[in-house]
Amino acid sequence: MNDRIKLLRNQLGLSLQALAEQAGLTKSYLSKVERGVCVPSIAAALKIAAALKVDVTRLFDQHDSSERIALVRHDQRLPVERNQGQGSKLEALA
Repeated sequence: MNDRIKLLRNQLGLSLQALAEQAGLTKSYLSKVERGVCVPSIAAALKIAAALKVDVTRLFDQHDSSERIALVRHDQRLPVERNQGQGSKLEALA
């Protein structure tokens, strides 16, 4: 989570002080969170997320956005035309 906060803060062009002011937390506390020295409480994580203008789940997301799982519903699957035999079928999921 600490790397994610720093990354999001830098993407917004915010200094540590600016984020601290927007979140209502101290610069020292945020520095410790970013360095992994301490883990923020739920209340602090909510404040940080709000200041970064993201959902709090983004702070805890372990996956890169390119690794996200896509859901393909059964009625949206595309059949792949091949002679599969034995009652099996092949469907494209992505």
